[in-house]
Amino acid sequence: MTDINTNRRNPRTILAYAITGITAAVLGVLVAWALLEQSKPDIPDGGSTVALPQPRDIAAAQLVDETGAPASLTGGWGMVFYGFVHCPDICPQTLHLIEQMVGKLPADVPEPTVYLVSVDPARDTPEILGEYVRAFNPKFKALVGTDVEIKKIAQSMGAAYFRAAGGDDENYNMNHTAAVFIVNPEGKLAGYSNAPHTVESLKTSYSQIVKAAK
Repeated sequence: MTDINTNRRNPRTILAYAITGITAAVLGVLVAWALLEQSKPDIPDGGSTVALPQPRDIAAAQLVDETGAPASLTGGWGMVFYGFVHCPDICPQTLHLIEQMVGKLPADVPEPTVYLVSVDPARDTPEILGEYVRAFNPKFKALVGTDVEIKKIAQSMGAAYFRAAGGDDENYNMNHTAAVFIVNPEGKLAGYSNAPHTVESLKTSYSQIVKAAK
């Protein structure tokens, strides 16, 4: 007959296992956080508005819009967001908020051209992007190019993105900067609005940056 005491774990042993498990979990979170922090641009968090003292040049990149035509950020004020069609949450949420914000701008603030720059050129064709952005607003524009060209313009604006671990070539996620970038009519970076976004925070950021440029 087996002594039931041999099947009992010493409380100290149980505590040691628990501490080991918690430590491993915390270390895993810290490692993941460190990797994400290394990829983030030098932009503060917390829904803040940043108006640059001097507009910053944006790298010339060979991108096309949703019609396949060469793209340009010049000609009027613009709002640029980096995302992708298969994005499960932050992209559709942000585009929806921008759509609502555009309709609430004061009369003395020009309506921006809204651009979605794809960070997933392997899956996002101009045609797919066009259908996607038009679902939010028929005026929204979508830009895409090779990964080299996208990284060129993204890095010059202070945006970062990378493919998340896991999945396969058809099913995967992309991690990317959630800031909305404000571009002036000359195609230069005038400022940005940081996540978390609301309709009011986007309207305030955009209006402040446009008025600061006058």
